[in-house]
Amino acid sequence: MIAQQTVRAIFIAWQHPLTRAYYPVARLVSGVGTRQDLFEFAYIHGAQQAALNGFQPFLAFPDVNTAYRSLELFPFFTNRLMSRNRPDFGAHIQRLGLDADADPMLILARSGGTRATDSIEMFPLPIFDEVIGCYQTYFWMHGFRHLSLQQQARVLALAFNEELTAKPEPSNPKDSNAVQLFSGDNVMVGYIPRYLASDAVHLLKNCSFFKVFVERVNQDPAPFQQRLLCRLESCWPKEFVPCNHDVYKPISQDAVALDPCAGIRVP
Repeated sequence: MIAQQTVRAIFIAWQHPLTRAYYPVARLVSGVGTRQDLFEFAYIHGAQQAALNGFQPFLAFPDVNTAYRSLELFPFFTNRLMSRNRPDFGAHIQRLGLDADADPMLILARSGGTRATDSIEMFPLPIFDEVIGCYQTYFWMHGFRHLSLQQQARVLALAFNEELTAKPEPSNPKDSNAVQLFSGDNVMVGYIPRYLASDAVHLLKNCSFFKVFVERVNQDPAPFQQRLLCRLESCWPKEFVPCNHDVYKPISQDAVALDPCAGIRVP
C-alpha cells in the first residue's frame, strides 16, 4: 500500500485562456524503473482533446508519443518549487498545510505547481489510504473569485476540519458533473475541481459515506486559487479505479501502468 502523505503520480491539467476550462494533458510519476529511481513524464489522451482547443506540447517535452525518464526531477517541475532558501518558504509551506521537510512531489501536488507565466495546475492521483481505509485526496476549492463578497467571507471564516456538503449540479451548463460545496449553514462556498468531478459524482452515488473537510483556509494575500484547501474522504467501491477515464491513460505504450492501491507496475 502507498503510505499516507506520499505522492507517486501527479496529473498536469492545462487551462484554456478564454473558457478557463481545465484539460488533463500529462502526468508525472516517481519511482519508475527496475530500481525505482526514475521520474517519468508522459502525455495522456486528454492532451489530444486539449489540442483541439489550442493546447500545444510543453517545450521541455515536445513529443506527445514519448515517455520521458530522468534520474532527477525534470526542470519543468523543479522550476515550480519555491527554493527552501527563500525567507518566505516557511510561510509558503505553511499555507500548503505541509511540513518544511515535505517531499517535492507532495509539494507540487499540494501547491498545484502554478506559476503566473502559464496556465497549468497539478493534482495527485487519489489513493487508497491504508491508515483510514478509504479513498482520500486533497484539492483546492475552485471558483473563489466568482463568489459573492458574502460567500467569500464565509469561506474565510471556515474552521479546520469543518465538514462541507457536496451537492451535484447536473444542470450546470459548463459541466454536467459539476459538484458544489456548501457550508453547514448552507452557504455555497465553491466547487470541487472539474478534473475530480466525474469521480466525485460516481462516489456520491455509490458510497455509504462521502465527506469533504476543511483542511486549511488562507487569508489575503494568498492567491485566490489557494484560499480553501479541502480533504475528500469516501468509501472505495469494488473495482473502482480513480482517474480511469480514457483521457487519463498515457499515449506512449512505454509508459508505466499505475495502480492506486499497489503503487506502480513496471511493464
